[in-house]
Amino acid sequence: MRQRYVLPTGLLLLLLVSGCGQSERLDKPVSHLLSDSSCDPLSSPCLSQSGSRVVSLFFPATIHYLQPFEMQVVATGFGPNEITRVTVSFAMSDMDMGINRFGLRKEKLQNATSVYSGSGMLPVCVSGRRDWQATVELESKDSVYMAQYRLRVDGAQ
Repeated sequence: MRQRYVLPTGLLLLLLVSGCGQSERLDKPVSHLLSDSSCDPLSSPCLSQSGSRVVSLFFPATIHYLQPFEMQVVATGFGPNEITRVTVSFAMSDMDMGINRFGLRKEKLQNATSVYSGSGMLPVCVSGRRDWQATVELESKDSVYMAQYRLRVDGAQ
């Protein structure tokens, strides 16, 4: 009789715990920065902009699946301590590739430009698809700034 309640209790506990790690950004307004949809950040730096705020995303020349790679976000037009968190996440449209979200650390501040860097790793898509969307989120105390880029990963394992 007791075992009948183990699964529902376990599911309830899982649901309660899974909500604990969510970002505070859900309560904040999101500002989408406009970017050139034809720009591929693997071939050249891509810029996104909203007013005086500009975000750039940089990658190495190639990304190999299942191997760490470096990435860098450059943010201009934000206050020196305005941005509290920077993340880059990767997804495929209509394909669940799991959670591929990576936090970046602030490296330097020069004039009105902040540089954030970190590393990430992409899984291999079993269907062979290589089209990814990279989403950069810059979180401040009051809002979230989001820039999206399309990229095609051709790097073999």
